[in-house]
Amino acid sequence: MYTTRFPLLCWCLAVIGRVCICENTGTCFQYLTNYDTCNRETIRKPDVSFMATLGNDVRNPRSNMVIKFDHVISNKGGGYSGASVVFTTPISGTYFFIVTLSIPAQSNASDYLRVHIMKNGVEASYLFIGAHSVWVKRSENTLLELQRGDRVYVSVGSTSSSEFAVIPGGQFHCHFTGFLID
Repeated sequence: MYTTRFPLLCWCLAVIGRVCICENTGTCFQYLTNYDTCNRETIRKPDVSFMATLGNDVRNPRSNMVIKFDHVISNKGGGYSGASVVFTTPISGTYFFIVTLSIPAQSNASDYLRVHIMKNGVEASYLFIGAHSVWVKRSENTLLELQRGDRVYVSVGSTSSSEFAVIPGGQFHCHFTGFLID
């Protein structure tokens, strides 16, 4: 009996030497390493997911500042780096990302904060938080088709003024999450 951990969904038809020949439009040939085997069962993509929170407050956020979600809670598949605060896609596929921010009350009615989910340096989605008189918690979700090596992170898009002085860290007020769905 053989088992495997391939990053494709296929049905193995045969193993010839160290090559798994799969029923995936008839063109999927997987090379087996010393640790991989094949059991003719459905082969699924590996778990890839992460969750990171702000370890510290972000003071005086400014445009294009990368938000440092540096306290890594979970990192299945090893794609997220708490040091670079970037998710680098370990395998191609469809990923779902969520950024959640909790912001304290603002003193100026025109204050706002716009935060981007970035893919390879280009805005993929954004979260807008306007002025309010109480704490507010907002989330933005996005679905991205990614290739291996693509980089996803969160940055400040723009802010109204220095009045928007802090994005609070700690206690799960703010977090960034992503996972492979297909």
